[in-house]
Amino acid sequence: PVVAGWSTNKELRFKASSGGVITQLLIALLRYGMIDAVLHVRQDDNNPIRSIACLSKTEEDIAEATGSRYAPCSLFENFAQILSLNIRIAVVGKPCDIAALKQYMKLYPNETKNIKYTFSMMCMGLPSHNATIELVKKMNVEPSMVANLRYRGYGWPGYATVTDMNGKVNKC
Repeated sequence: PVVAGWSTNKELRFKASSGGVITQLLIALLRYGMIDAVLHVRQDDNNPIRSIACLSKTEEDIAEATGSRYAPCSLFENFAQILSLNIRIAVVGKPCDIAALKQYMKLYPNETKNIKYTFSMMCMGLPSHNATIELVKKMNVEPSMVANLRYRGYGWPGYATVTDMNGKVNKC
């Protein structure tokens, strides 16, 4: 069977790249005390054309990371440190990230016992960082001038949107 779903939160659904299902589920898990944090990927605030792994502990932080990130990122860069926090977490990653995590969890069940949920999405392969730079340039923005980058979202499926340091919004 095929199942379709979306967030009932209209603002979240609009901001999301595919209906906000994962984000809404994560918020519900946090709200109902089933997890303490989410390990996922978001835009790097210091370099918006890059993605970084983050540990979100509030609904606002989870919602802020809504949307697809089509750029390389090491989800497990600080994994040992995160596991040492001894908090219940959900992990969101590309299918290859989650497959690797599941294998790790089989090998180290005691160390990963607090990983309560894993989420993944459809993935057609990961472009190089150069693809992001080319996208930004195609939108007539110098990579060093990017203030915000959204690959999709703000409507479904939405546009790639780059906001430059002067506040100008470019879409394609």
